[in-house]
Amino acid sequence: MSLDNFQTEILEVARSAHNYRKWLSRLTFPYLGDNPLELGAGLGDFAGEWLRMGASHLTLSENSPSRVTALTQRFRDFDRVNIRSLNAEEQLETWGSNYSCVISLNVLEHIEDDTATIRFAHQVLRPGGVFVAFVPASNFLFSEFDKSIGHHRRYSKDLLRVRVIDAGFQIEEMYYVNLAGWFAWLFGMRLFRLSPKDGMLLTVWDRLVIPTTMAAERFITPPFGQSLFVVGKKVTE
Repeated sequence: MSLDNFQTEILEVARSAHNYRKWLSRLTFPYLGDNPLELGAGLGDFAGEWLRMGASHLTLSENSPSRVTALTQRFRDFDRVNIRSLNAEEQLETWGSNYSCVISLNVLEHIEDDTATIRFAHQVLRPGGVFVAFVPASNFLFSEFDKSIGHHRRYSKDLLRVRVIDAGFQIEEMYYVNLAGWFAWLFGMRLFRLSPKDGMLLTVWDRLVIPTTMAAERFITPPFGQSLFVVGKKVTE
């Protein structure tokens, strides 16, 4: 199976994690503004949530031709959704610089030159616009599954901070998310070398553990977690 097909297969498995998807969608929705661009929109599941939450307009980008086709099919009847094939290096001049938000959910770790991608985000944002990223945390957790899915790294706070600041952003927020997920990844992926699969275990995790973790992290910021969330603001042109 090709890497592209394997990544799509994992995205399809993740579709059954409804509460996890809603958690990330609610976490990111307040930053979208009136003209957001999603980098690596996958199969459009987060976009679907944002539209239900009232997003007025979305531009969804993908570098996978098969997923561009899937996105085009899914949102063909949505006038407020624009689908673009992503090739930032070759097409920078065609993107303009008027996006209110560039958002990247579990995408940067797949890109070898993640700094170039974050700089692209800075270039296409309007002044005052924000770059929002959600990435896997802790290189200690790097597993065979990470490698198989095409991850180049997991992030520390220091690494992510350097990447975002070097691209020209002022960091507004940065914090760990999903403490319970850190332990699940340690035992499931790192030690027992499992791969995510649709089934009872994922269902129980999504229905019981995720809502509890989400509720707790409304009040307490964990000292570490499965993921890192960052918001960077473009303060100059």
